[in-house]
Amino acid sequence: MIINTQHSIFITKNTMKKLIIVIAITLITAATANAQLYKGFGIKAGTTIASQTFTINGKRFDDSTYKYGFTAGIFKEFHVIQNLKAQIGINYARKGSLLEVIETDESGNIIGKGNIHENFDFITAELYAKYNFLKSKINPYILAGLRIDFYLSQHSFYRSSNGNETENEVGIPVTNNKIFGASLGAGLEYQASKLFSLFLEGTYNPDFTDIYNGGSIIRGRSFDIRTGIKF
Repeated sequence: MIINTQHSIFITKNTMKKLIIVIAITLITAATANAQLYKGFGIKAGTTIASQTFTINGKRFDDSTYKYGFTAGIFKEFHVIQNLKAQIGINYARKGSLLEVIETDESGNIIGKGNIHENFDFITAELYAKYNFLKSKINPYILAGLRIDFYLSQHSFYRSSNGNETENEVGIPVTNNKIFGASLGAGLEYQASKLFSLFLEGTYNPDFTDIYNGGSIIRGRSFDIRTGIKF
């Protein structure tokens, strides 16, 4: 399934600093705007649980196991009608996969199990429809929508059974820099005060397009568990 050679790329500290600065500026701008514009802004952060599927000659393989990553971002919520709202957002997300490798000695005896770690970093733009079931202090909701993942960078490495890590120069090549997908989820919102509410939500995020398509096909999917605050 490994098809090409591609050098690993890290998100640099400068890139992360710039992302934090952008988020901070957006929140400060929202905080200093008038009350109507300010209402509905929020920030969320949490965990991505991602994996990838491989299709070769029309046959699909679910060889990878789920890999944990990080996601964080900002959003703005708009009232549509009654309990229905629209939500737009932008997030950083680390996704990828974990492939198990059987380690053997020169005689072919199994000596342990290692893992190939594939990490992909994305900036995600999303548009949700959100439906609140109640208008109370504790409010369950469901959401569904579309998203675009913009590819930033990749990091691939191998971790052996004894814990040693080596950079993997032969990683999954990326042929699509924009990944289209959907998100379906549910959450629970708690109105802590008149100024803000806290929430916890989970989403399932299947991809519609492939991260690699050339002979074999590699496509991602993930679950997100996020918590946050909405003003």
